Amino acid sequence: MSGLSVRTFGWQFVIYALLICRSEFAVAQKKVGAASFAVDLVTLDSGERLRGAFAGVDADGVVSMAVQREWLKKTRPKMYDKVTRNETVEAKDALTELRTRVRQWLNEKPESNALVTFLEIELERIEDRLSQLNDARGNAVTSQFVMLTFSRQEVKYSFAQPPENRRLAMLAWRERLEDVEVRKAADIEEQLRDQGIDPTSEMPDLASRLPATRQDGTEWAARRAIIEFELSGKLEFQGIGNALVRTDAGAAKVGLEQLLPELLPQLLRAQPGGQLAGQLQEPGARPQAVAAASIPDFRGAIREAERAKVKGFRATTVALNLQQKQANVETWFVAKLPNGTWELIWSHKAMGDPSKPRPDIQRQMENDPQIAEVLKLAKSFGLGVGGQLQTAMNFGAATMAAQKAADQEFFRFLDKYMKHVDGPSLSWSTDRTAKE
Repeated sequence: MSGLSVRTFGWQFVIYALLICRSEFAVAQKKVGAASFAVDLVTLDSGERLRGAFAGVDADGVVSMAVQREWLKKTRPKMYDKVTRNETVEAKDALTELRTRVRQWLNEKPESNALVTFLEIELERIEDRLSQLNDARGNAVTSQFVMLTFSRQEVKYSFAQPPENRRLAMLAWRERLEDVEVRKAADIEEQLRDQGIDPTSEMPDLASRLPATRQDGTEWAARRAIIEFELSGKLEFQGIGNALVRTDAGAAKVGLEQLLPELLPQLLRAQPGGQLAGQLQEPGARPQAVAAASIPDFRGAIREAERAKVKGFRATTVALNLQQKQANVETWFVAKLPNGTWELIWSHKAMGDPSKPRPDIQRQMENDPQIAEVLKLAKSFGLGVGGQLQTAMNFGAATMAAQKAADQEFFRFLDKYMKHVDGPSLSWSTDRTAKE
């Protein structure tokens, strides 16, 4: 699973644009024009051109795309009639299945009051939506978007917009601006700013504007793991290199304070005169930092998770590259699937630059009792000569900055999937499982 990340439509729809274009030359010709728009573009073998936002690629290579209902109805009436013919029935089926799943979850009698409250609210919302569909006549689905699906083989050409353009489209759709599909990104940005909307700071959420769709058992299991992690107690691990140790102990988040005393000696050892730094570590210390980030060995974490009877956990690893002067922090979310395997659902890598001054973080480090003891010992061994100690501190500060950035991305990931039990859609690469 390479570069695991869950991207979103409106920071809520999953963007995973892995479409295969058949002619590299044709793509090169079209990219310049396509990049001036805000929406994702697809041309099918049939010649039909679609404008919307990619919403995922499943394990079978089926591509999902969210398209504005009114745009599709106006420009592709035959396709619209086809995809909406059974829309109400499909929405009812999806909501009925979801209601059953939430009821079963509640019947398991979760110990977390927060989880019970969340599920009860969601159950009421689902039942209200079902009642509305049952009471209505004809096609009762009125969501702003419809979901289109097609295989990769049907795609002749595709273009996924960069995040900044896609965000403009999401904001424009949220505000229901006209002709979003055919307007240039610069034009949309200008109108948004005229309306007092800053496209660089707004985080659009359009998940509620999608029609109800069914989730397979794998997606539902991953979603449950995320929700239970947030509301029923977090199981978290941390490591230097690829070895992990449990660090949650009831804490709300993972911190680096317990690892920095081990990172500093490693950094000092890698520099001239660093041979004395070995005396700064106690026997049985955890494995040292490696030169580049690697996939953690999840076997111990999985055993812990099985013992704790949880369905998901977070792991954070630190890897220092002294040659390239990088401090890398990677954070992962791993979930148990219905077949009993554990898979990497999401990850994010943050890189810290040790050449960047961070006086506030360094003061925070110096005030930490454990780190202060390491610094005291280092100075007593004469390891501050030639800027060695300062280099180590710079790497430590860069590591903490990268940890903060990784935390922020993880919190965004959680927030996206904590609003409802049926959205946004959740997908991930399935080419490798966690080591067991």
